[in-house]
This record gives sequence, structure tokens and C-alpha cells, in this order.
Amino acid sequence: MLALLLALLRPAAAQSGWTRVAEDPRGIVFYAKAPRTSARDRVSLDLLYDYRDVQQDPDTLLSHRSAWVAVTVDCRNRALRMGDMRKFGENMARGPVVERTHASDVRYREARPDTMDDAIVRFACKRKD
Repeated sequence: MLALLLALLRPAAAQSGWTRVAEDPRGIVFYAKAPRTSARDRVSLDLLYDYRDVQQDPDTLLSHRSAWVAVTVDCRNRALRMGDMRKFGENMARGPVVERTHASDVRYREARPDTMDDAIVRFACKRKD
């Protein structure tokens, strides 16, 4: 059943301009759009976290199935920082926006080898390597 669902979602991702970047063992699939801007060694792009299971914020109790995040990647230092985020009630950034958050932490974090952050950095910086 899960394989059928994933097969049905792949065409939707491609049609919406999302490229599958990676999947982690918890069932989170990471998609990205082509980088929006590129300046020096930094690249800005949109990242989509698509969750297999419903996620619930323990503080607000709001539930969501996907999150669209503005990300900036520092290619030289192999680091990234998350920007503003929108959480959606359904997969692939569909359904109602259930929460919007603005970036409060503007520090870059190192992308450790063989992690999801590393996969995102490799995707964003592939034109610069």
C-alpha cells in the first residue's frame, strides 16, 4: 500500500517542480526546487519536508503532513540555515496552511557527512562544485 502511495505522489512532485533529494529512515522525504538565487558561495532554495506520518506540534497541537521551508546554503563551508516555514495539512504542500513560522535562528549549521543536511547541501551546491 505504501509503495502504491509513493508511486502516486512521485508524478505530483515532478509536475509541481519538486525534485526528490533524499529520504530518511523515519519516513521523511526531502524535496527541493531548483535554486532561486545564487550569490558568491551561497544558494537560496525551497525545501519540502513530506512526512509519511502526521506530525503534531507538542505546544500548539497543530497537525501537519508537509512543510515548505526557505533554505540558504553556504557551499564553501558546507552549512545551511533554515528560514521561514509554512506547514500544510496534506502531503506535498497541499491543503490548508496550518502554521507559519518566521526564522528566529539565523545561524548556519554544519552539514555533517552522510546526513539529510549533507544531501541538501550537495543538491544545492552541485552547480558550484
